[in-house]
Amino acid sequence: MNVMWYVGKFDEATWNLFQQVGLTPTYLRQHQRGMAAVDQHIEYRRELLVGDVVTIRSRILELHARKIRFQHEMRDEDSGEIAAVTTLLGVHMDTRTRAPARQSRSPRKWRAGGALARSLHVASDVSPADRGGRVDAAAFSV
Repeated sequence: MNVMWYVGKFDEATWNLFQQVGLTPTYLRQHQRGMAAVDQHIEYRRELLVGDVVTIRSRILELHARKIRFQHEMRDEDSGEIAAVTTLLGVHMDTRTRAPARQSRSPRKWRAGGALARSLHVASDVSPADRGGRVDAAAFSV
């Protein structure tokens, strides 16, 4: 699997994560908002081959009114080995002005009551007992 495929799988996981914190396509369109990745680091640990099934687990590292820092961990389902890890910084943007914009809700209220709401405490070094700050973003077959 080449770099393009790793990045593509991480991108799919990002949209799943955003959905869980309330940054849905509907919200972004209705509020004329968008997300921009301004920093991304990828660590490739082992090669994946065609047909390998992977799971991507995501966690929020920081959550603020204008930005979100998060991490995805890609694992080979058969071996359980970590294949790659990426850390990203996303900025909440006003699509009209193309400038960073505050999220209309406080970070702790982003998707209150949703599956990820308990994980928002990860930014303050308190992880929920049920998932250790992690949320299953998606499982993919390569």
